Amino acid sequence: HLFRPPNEAFLNSKYRRRQSCGGGQSLNTGAGSAVLRQRSWAVVGDVLNPSKPASRIVERLRGEGRRVALVNPRDASGACAVSLAEAHARERLDAVNLVISPKLGVGVVEEMWRLGIRYLFVQPGADSAAVLRRARALGLVVEQGCVLVQPLP
Repeated sequence: HLFRPPNEAFLNSKYRRRQSCGGGQSLNTGAGSAVLRQRSWAVVGDVLNPSKPASRIVERLRGEGRRVALVNPRDASGACAVSLAEAHARERLDAVNLVISPKLGVGVVEEMWRLGIRYLFVQPGADSAAVLRRARALGLVVEQGCVLVQPLP
């Protein structure tokens, strides 16, 4: 045979998920999911940089009628919250969209749990095994995919 379908490892790889976020189909349809139905979000990442996906995710969620808090742990400008706790103190958050280095992701997941935020959407590149394992161990409702291409209920 000249054609071989992609193996399971490729279909689940970061490379494949990263490709799907750029404008192709997402691996998870997400329509009607408990995570995507949430109305008050925090997007954690480089949210102030218009060339980064986090900024486009903020625009997409707001365009779909969601309230969105901006969180960037590395921000020094004061234009956004530097922690979920700071954003959650301003407005109760229902869900977090994680678009940040997996090195920081586990800490964000633990902060979510401490604050009582139970819904987590993990974008490609932020979805390390450690982040996903910790989120599930804490009992969070986790979805992986790309908010830029998934239908929002």
